[in-house]
Amino acid sequence: MKKSAPIVELTPKGVYLLKRANGRMIREKIAKRLYIRAIGRRETDGVTFAQVRFRTIHGTTLTEMFERSYLLPNKRHQIKSRLADLGYEWPEEPALANAILKALAQSRPARRVRIVPAPGWYRSESGSGSVLLRPGQVFAPNGIDGEIIIDPNTHAHIGAYLLSEGSLEGWQELVAKPSRKSTRLRLAIAAAFAAPFLRLLDMDSFGLNLFSGTSDGKTLLLHVAASVDGLISDDGLPVWADSEPALEDQAMGHRDGVVPLDESGDADRGQTTLPDKARMIAFLVARNRPRRLSKQYEKMHGLTKRDYRNIFLSSSERALGAVARASGGQRLGGEEVRLTDVPATRPGSLGIFDGKIKPRQGRISSETSKDLAEALRVNAKRHQGHAGYAFWTRFVADSDGLATVMEAKAWFEEKATIPGAHNAHYRVRSNFALMYAALALGIDYRLLPWSKAATFKAIEACMRDALALLTVGGDAVDQRREPDNQSQLVAQLTKHIAEGTIVPVVLKTKVTDSQAKRRQSADGFTINRDIYLKPGRLRAWFPARSDRADLTGLLKEEKVLRIDRADTATCEQSVAGIAGKPRYYVLNTKALEALKPR
Repeated sequence: MKKSAPIVELTPKGVYLLKRANGRMIREKIAKRLYIRAIGRRETDGVTFAQVRFRTIHGTTLTEMFERSYLLPNKRHQIKSRLADLGYEWPEEPALANAILKALAQSRPARRVRIVPAPGWYRSESGSGSVLLRPGQVFAPNGIDGEIIIDPNTHAHIGAYLLSEGSLEGWQELVAKPSRKSTRLRLAIAAAFAAPFLRLLDMDSFGLNLFSGTSDGKTLLLHVAASVDGLISDDGLPVWADSEPALEDQAMGHRDGVVPLDESGDADRGQTTLPDKARMIAFLVARNRPRRLSKQYEKMHGLTKRDYRNIFLSSSERALGAVARASGGQRLGGEEVRLTDVPATRPGSLGIFDGKIKPRQGRISSETSKDLAEALRVNAKRHQGHAGYAFWTRFVADSDGLATVMEAKAWFEEKATIPGAHNAHYRVRSNFALMYAALALGIDYRLLPWSKAATFKAIEACMRDALALLTVGGDAVDQRREPDNQSQLVAQLTKHIAEGTIVPVVLKTKVTDSQAKRRQSADGFTINRDIYLKPGRLRAWFPARSDRADLTGLLKEEKVLRIDRADTATCEQSVAGIAGKPRYYVLNTKALEALKPR
């Protein structure tokens, strides 16, 4: 008589064998806990995964991801081998192990997870806003409507993103407060807070090369910047890479974040020279997209749908412009803008500290500054990760946060003076304006023990020192735009509207809470066939004020904009679910369609 296959049950307390004896069912524990926790779908290629959770012989609980095909009978042995290597203890009898694998294959958990390729911003599944994902951290408005994890089979796990045993209060007191003595330390912290806003404001990546002589503290700038998000691993900071793929891995591993790159002075030891690497970052990484690879190669290596928006911080002993000239060349204007040289010290400063430093008893000023730098380095690592965690927790709960950043950015651009009327100058100022705006929001959130006035002066000083080094400013800004520029602006506007979230609205009708939340996060509304665009979206889509002025002027002239006053391009409108009576850019869709380039 053929022996029947064993029947097993997967429970929270372990795996049990079910067998009948003396007319009743007996449960015998045969293995530690093992079950499929969730089913996930990888967004890059649609492949379905099973998330397996199990208890090891070491007393720890681990999770491992397997493609669903591994649950087929001919591939289940690979699950058995992999889990055994990770510490799961299988029953010795093959029939029992096979019964456990079969029970796994028949599991249908209700839980679902999203599998995305890298850290960074993603659209919420409910459409209620954006979700910022980092290893072990999810920042989402009003909680999250589903789990989201980073694909474990990609190369995007370079960023440490640690939450240290320290505290936010420790970071504020021992890192942020001493940084008030340095314009460059404020700038480094600003880069960390600002980087995730690049995607939200549709800005390109850019980099800052902080240069100075030996032992001036430029590496400390990178440590303090890295302390915001917890990027200081036991191996230290990321270093300049020697190849394009390695740089791309760094960009994806820190997607929508700051990328500190140390030891650029050692870059010439590899096969690629420092000027070439600087050009690689400036023109490859700042375009927000990696090199083109074959689709088959990308699929095999988990590289599909890569994109990134980053602020790169590098350190070197010489300005990249000086390095290029010493090698007989010169940096191109676009390269200077994308990866901008910034002196790490100011004339007469004590290294990176340009504020007044009271010498400690028995120590001279330079010795005191070195002691302060060393304490900063230690505390940056000890209290890392807490500032960024607190900032983004507050931001996703703040419905006005992005608008506040855009307003602060526009304010900086209005107040900060630049030495020339060149496109390059305006682009560099826009980058520094974003960094100031991020700090201003951090001050509003009471995370930074700084004043906005002193912070503005510090970031403006860094910007001026950077602009003074530009050798090529680009083409002068001509107030008379080229004839085809207007058509380009209209094409960009229609593209943004098509890709944005425009919610239909029927006036004077009640809305549910979920409808109100969707309206609050939307880019605009359609009301009686007109598009009511939120002003903040136009500022995000067209960061250059001159572009916005040209666009709104054209739309007025062509009767695309509906206005209620001659002195403004916007109209008031009450919308259910939106507080107050805000102003909107009201676009006549029929007139806009007629204006689109053919």
